[in-house]
Amino acid sequence: MLSTLHSDVVIGLAGTNNEDINKRMYEERKTYGGIPDPLSAYLTIRGLKTLGLRMERHNRNAMELAKFLSQHKKVKKVYYPGLEDFEYYNIAKKVLRGFGGMLSFEPISDCSKKLIRSLNIAIPAPSLGGVETLVTLPRETSHASLSADELKRMRIPEGLVRVSVGIEDIEDLIEDFNNALSVC
Repeated sequence: MLSTLHSDVVIGLAGTNNEDINKRMYEERKTYGGIPDPLSAYLTIRGLKTLGLRMERHNRNAMELAKFLSQHKKVKKVYYPGLEDFEYYNIAKKVLRGFGGMLSFEPISDCSKKLIRSLNIAIPAPSLGGVETLVTLPRETSHASLSADELKRMRIPEGLVRVSVGIEDIEDLIEDFNNALSVC
């Protein structure tokens, strides 16, 4: 799947050398169609033209926000592959060209819902990878159907905040999170 990060189109590509899967994909294509509609094709081409620039900004903003949050006295832990204390940092450094625009963090107290409501730039939304910064609580969105045991096994703590960092001015984002953390 490829999203061109404008939050206006999602498009995909599939390929295999497995004959059984190939036959199934052929049947699905006959049923659902094999090409995007003209608007989706246009939006994809438009988005690809600036994708590199936007990804650079996503990477840079996420790194700066992760550094800020990791040093904030009201943040217990930050999960971001670009931070040297992240448990998979050495692997990420070897296999990634950038560390991405996604991060998660745990505030020190049970204030995640108030924190999200206090943000002015970052938007509460259960989505990923747009030009705007989005925040969500995985336990209430993407992982809401999991049991307490499953959440514990997957190491998804209570109050974890997931951030899909956008391309806004980083100083504005940091100020927004700093102000929101004051409710904790």
